Amino acid sequence: MSLIFSENDIQVIYAPLDIFSERISLFILEKSNIFPSELIEYLHKCRSSERRRELIVSRLLFLYLMKKRAVNIRYYDSIKEEDETLMNCFYISSDRTAFASISHSKKNLAVALNLNSTISIDIEPLGRQVGKIDLFFTNKRKIDCKNINSSKKLLLWTIYEALYKIDAPERIYTLAMNQLLLEVELNKQRNEDKIIYYFFIVGNYRIFVWRDLSFQICGSLIFTREDKKKIKFYMAMPRNSQEEKPCNIRLTRLLNINKISEIII
Repeated sequence: MSLIFSENDIQVIYAPLDIFSERISLFILEKSNIFPSELIEYLHKCRSSERRRELIVSRLLFLYLMKKRAVNIRYYDSIKEEDETLMNCFYISSDRTAFASISHSKKNLAVALNLNSTISIDIEPLGRQVGKIDLFFTNKRKIDCKNINSSKKLLLWTIYEALYKIDAPERIYTLAMNQLLLEVELNKQRNEDKIIYYFFIVGNYRIFVWRDLSFQICGSLIFTREDKKKIKFYMAMPRNSQEEKPCNIRLTRLLNINKISEIII
């Protein structure tokens, strides 16, 4: 099932960072005339292949969504270090705005989308080493990590990162992380389609924390709207046949986005 925007749903799209070659990706981005010249210049100069792929894949997903759905995309531009809105020029009338948040692990990228209000996401690979997380929580947050296992530390880290992205007040950080530890202790986890998750509310923030056993990642999703009823997970993958001639490349013919899971919260 292809991606459908709804006022009451949140969409999370996974995509492998190597979904397309950089040659094809850069050609599509340059040809679109949607993205500022600063992005293209930055991609050509950036020496980190991981950073380039994060930027390329997230922008390809934005472009695909704008071509398939009549939405504008609002997101935090990490190059300019400010919020940016991509105006949809593919539809005559495009008065809906999808707020987007981006996160990536070593191999995968995730984009969270929410109509009409802000959202934040952070993901981590399940096998990530937690030594630096230990030091951060011990020294910066004054959290005693001795009796917290590695999987819990990763979940706490994703909450911290997602709260930072959504600019939550300082008091929410401690409340949210303590609430997660309580949820785990009381065994309040739920399981759906190989996704183990917790959902709770702290102040005005609705916090969805999950481990995806199929894709070996964990993450946190934070939003503020009360009317959200479902979180839908999608996977972006290349189609089997990719055109070789650059002049014939069309993103909508190269990419599939299909639903893999749906959770009612």
